[in-house]
Amino acid sequence: MATRINPKVAAGGVAGAVVTIGVWAVGLAGVTVPAEVASAATVIVAFAAGYLVPAERGGKHVADE
Repeated sequence: MATRINPKVAAGGVAGAVVTIGVWAVGLAGVTVPAEVASAATVIVAFAAGYLVPAERGGKHVADE
């Protein structure tokens, strides 16, 4: 079964990974980031990325087509 990943979902996933790597890099620089702050940053950035990526179907539900 070959299905395309929805761009909004992909953006959220990539954003979460980028924030995780960013927190790790900041930790290497000696800055301590509390787990709660890292988690909140991941959620906020992933939400923003998903919000900013346009809908693939123009906002229509697949059942309406």
